[in-house]
Amino acid sequence: MALAGFRLQDNLVHGVHFYVDDLVTNESARSGGYGHLLMNRLKDEARALGCAKLVLDTPLTNVLGHRFYYRNGLLASALRFNIALA
Repeated sequence: MALAGFRLQDNLVHGVHFYVDDLVTNESARSGGYGHLLMNRLKDEARALGCAKLVLDTPLTNVLGHRFYYRNGLLASALRFNIALA
């Protein structure tokens, strides 16, 4: 019903941290608590790996996702800028 991809990363901003690449819930199962359960599992896994921080990126247009992340204790702390070079 829900799945996530994650990895350990190390950079100057966050140090060693738990980075969530993807977090998705089947559209028909949204609002069923699966995302919340998965987010708690991700936080537990990050703590077990000794990470002090869980980080993820989401598009500015993902307003429903933002609401979910806020409800689960995540805070927006930056904007990411990029440019296509090809």
